[in-house]
Formats: sequence, structure tokens, C-alpha cells
Amino acid sequence: KPTGAGDAFMGAFIGGLLNNKGIKESVEYGSASAAIVVTRVGCAPAMPLQNEIEELKEDIAIQEEIIATQEEIEEVAEQAKDDMEKAERIWERDQAKK
Repeated sequence: KPTGAGDAFMGAFIGGLLNNKGIKESVEYGSASAAIVVTRVGCAPAMPLQNEIEELKEDIAIQEEIIATQEEIEEVAEQAKDDMEKAERIWERDQAKK
């Protein structure tokens, strides 16, 4: 049973504030710390090190960039599909005039 998530969150959150990070970034640190600790056994021994929190935050940032890129690709593909359908309608209209 995972334990220590709240302790991990508060420790990293307060640590972030003490290191002059804003509320949002401190919450992100706390959340990352809690996410790590619930994957481990125990409470105190499960607490992540600063570099582990940073690595998880970097992984999350990369995943967010990938998701954003995928969404952009989907938008471009949808626009291309719409443009192709429009071009086909124009072509068919022009063919019908002949």
C-alpha cells in the first residue's frame, strides 16, 4: 500500500517555496515528488532525491511537447483534408462546365 504521498508533496512544495520558486512550480515539484513516492515501498526510504524530481519533470515536459506536436499534426492534417475536398469540388465544378 503506497504511503507518504502527502509528506512527499508537502516536503517538495515547501522546498520549492524556500528555493524561491513560485506557487505553480512548487506545486509541480510537490506533485512530482508524490508521484514518485507512491511507486515505492515505505515512506521515508521512498522519498525521492531532487534530481529524481527534476528528471520526472523533464520527462513530463517532453511528453507535453509530444502531445502538443501530435495535436498540431492532427490540425494540419484536418486542414489538408478540407483543402483537398475543396479542390476536388472545384475540379468537379470545372469539369461539369466543360
